[in-house]
Amino acid sequence: MNCPLCKGKMQNGTTHVLIDRGEDSVIVINKVPALICEQCGDDFIDIQTTRRIEALLKKLETEGLRMGFVDYTRAA
Repeated sequence: MNCPLCKGKMQNGTTHVLIDRGEDSVIVINKVPALICEQCGDDFIDIQTTRRIEALLKKLETEGLRMGFVDYTRAA
């Protein structure tokens, strides 16, 4: 796959996702699997991973977590 921004080569890697829900709620999810552009550094998270992140956020919300760092590999 080529990068949609610069057409560089995409490599498997990891990234982080910052969720700012306002009202003093910020969650950072680390070690999220993604394709990373070798040239510009842009990242692409596939739909399956995105759905897992959405489910994880719902779980964290019901647990009352409003701020924190979460390791995707342990939580998903």
